Amino acid sequence: MKTETGSSGNEPRRRSKAITNYEYPVALEEDDNDTILASIPDVPGVHSYGEKESEAIDNVREALIVMLSALMDDNEEIPTPGNIGRGKPSVAVTTLVASKVLLYTTMRDQGVSRSGLARLLGGKNPTHVTRLLNVLHKSRHDQIDEALDVLGQRLVVDLKSSASIGASPKLKLADSTQSYVVKRAGKIAVSKAAPAKR
Repeated sequence: MKTETGSSGNEPRRRSKAITNYEYPVALEEDDNDTILASIPDVPGVHSYGEKESEAIDNVREALIVMLSALMDDNEEIPTPGNIGRGKPSVAVTTLVASKVLLYTTMRDQGVSRSGLARLLGGKNPTHVTRLLNVLHKSRHDQIDEALDVLGQRLVVDLKSSASIGASPKLKLADSTQSYVVKRAGKIAVSKAAPAKR
């Protein structure tokens, strides 16, 4: 994978092998109590259910975010998403969560600790970095961009049709809705429904 150099001109410590696609295939099956069981085979332990398929998919997306947070807290590797079959359901985390996971995987690939990143950011408090990596904290994208930049990386935004990500009905705002897709070094990272043009 080609690594892009950030605008500061910093060269990355080594070539990144980070996953950049956080869209995971979902396995759905009917449960014996008239509910739909949803799981993400690529991420062990991520299961949920719902009365309908759309509810099960929404719930398993939340379970995925919780599991990604736990993996990051434990400094574990983020599982690689498998191939998504044509017309098969999938889930993608929000752009903010994907940005945080991309920052985490970049740090992990380069062997940079939270305190090390804080030093690279001009001596910021390590709590700042902890918040940048907390998927429940509403960080600003420019703060994540700054952190990636000192690591020699940058995010690139692109669009992808929401029909291809198995978006839930509550995320679809109109038939013409597109999805935001975050990219790193030219690879798709994640999708999120965008408001339709008026």
